[in-house]
Amino acid sequence: MTRQMKSSGVEWIGDIPEKWDVCKVINCLLNIGSGTTPQGLEYYENEYIPWLNTGDLNDAYIERTEKSVSEKALSDYSVLKRFDKGSVVVAMYGATVGKLGIVSFPLVTNQACCVMTPNEKLYKMFLFYLFMAGKTHLISLSLGSGQPNINQNTVKTFDIPFPPLSEQKAIADYLDAKCAKIDAFIAKQKTVIEKLKEYKQSVITEAVTKGLNPAVPMKSSGVEWIGDIPEKWNVFRIKNVAFLKGRIGWQGLKSDEYQEDGPFLVTGKDFKNG
Repeated sequence: MTRQMKSSGVEWIGDIPEKWDVCKVINCLLNIGSGTTPQGLEYYENEYIPWLNTGDLNDAYIERTEKSVSEKALSDYSVLKRFDKGSVVVAMYGATVGKLGIVSFPLVTNQACCVMTPNEKLYKMFLFYLFMAGKTHLISLSLGSGQPNINQNTVKTFDIPFPPLSEQKAIADYLDAKCAKIDAFIAKQKTVIEKLKEYKQSVITEAVTKGLNPAVPMKSSGVEWIGDIPEKWNVFRIKNVAFLKGRIGWQGLKSDEYQEDGPFLVTGKDFKNG
């Protein structure tokens, strides 16, 4: 049976089933907020309240936080509020913008985390997958000319598809199972890739330190990482056989030294596959 569809009126969503609605995130939440960064070592002494930073977000359940704060931090900073288990977190600033997490225990956050506690009409895992699906569009709404930044209002007014609760749960359960299988496959592939990288490295090391003829007489190189080398080979320091030049960091480089023409400025980010 073909499902009847209709336009959602929202570009990133496209068509949706006829019986679904579209709503703004704020209309489906019990609570939305963030936190702050307490200033002073005393707020991090005798700490036992988990304090979430965007670096703790892993697009999955948050099982731990890197840092914690004290009860004094909560009493001195009214903006620090505990958020409940089951809340969904989205990073709002910089390189981690759009990164997600699901709260596994009550916690507080810094100012870069936006925490959403869904109401009884919105299933937490469905909300999480909605933001996973809409991440690219959410980031496209970012402000500023440098690194992308969004704010709470961007999150509050974000349009999402809104099916009946039973269907939300069915979709989330399906995605839990499907994504678990995909993640397991990715993990296996990463293991294979790491083994291949190790093999590649060993092939290169063997060739450049032992040569291509395993039958030639060998001698000690006197260098631990090299080991034995062919009897007719020598060992030199790089400075004796090559010209070396480089700079450390960006000290003294002025803005007017960046030009459209002239020598290329090579940085670590320019290296790809050699």
